[in-house]
Amino acid sequence: MTKQFYIDKDDIQDLIPNLGAGIASDQIMVDGAKIQFMYRGEPENEMDSGWCFFSGGESDEYLDDPENTSIFTLNTISNYDSDIIPFLSYPVGTEVQRNQQGQFMIIEGDTSPPDVIFLPPIQSGFSSISKFWTVQIPFNMYRRVEKDSIVLWTKEVTIWLNELPSNDFSIKDNTKRLLKHISPKCTHIKTREEQDFNVVSYQLTEDNEGHPQHSLTIFGISALNQMVLTIYYENLSDLSILENISKSLRLV
Repeated sequence: MTKQFYIDKDDIQDLIPNLGAGIASDQIMVDGAKIQFMYRGEPENEMDSGWCFFSGGESDEYLDDPENTSIFTLNTISNYDSDIIPFLSYPVGTEVQRNQQGQFMIIEGDTSPPDVIFLPPIQSGFSSISKFWTVQIPFNMYRRVEKDSIVLWTKEVTIWLNELPSNDFSIKDNTKRLLKHISPKCTHIKTREEQDFNVVSYQLTEDNEGHPQHSLTIFGISALNQMVLTIYYENLSDLSILENISKSLRLV
């Protein structure tokens, strides 16, 4: 008997990169129940992530019947419940359960955050990239936390976002200090002055193992803090689109 899944396959969105596959029960994938419990066991092959997902209402008898569970990509399962995404990079042995407030909590395994934590993607259009800054993102992009950075990426463009704390210098002085220390290798240095902030941007092309590595760096400078966007791109044809990021950067 063919299963009728709760979300049509044509409505599945691209939320995360390929992180392998996992097992989910029909109570989630067919009946549409929220995920209440997930654990990561030892993978059985290259495609197996080891993750298993349950609604919490499955009995032992229900789970003993292999017809009541199926294998799906983690991206497909994330479409049913995107709350699981930040936990998908946690290691084997991790168990996660939704608490009474509806939030997932690690109940077993190492609770130390891994070096990379995936987040739901960011959609094209204006988006808050921090507490203080907003910018227009030209594409739908994957999103992850990597140590102290937020990283947005597609196949050909990667944006690293970093916030720097405020200091005792004025916006004008911080702008001068930045311009003074820009490498002479950088080109197309531009400054935009607004009432409450300045924006400085520059381009750089470096050699990366025999291939040109193009980057556009953007500094947003305010009295609150500084936002740095370092954008790596492959195609020069994308540059005009990416320069609009600099033009759109502003305080919230």
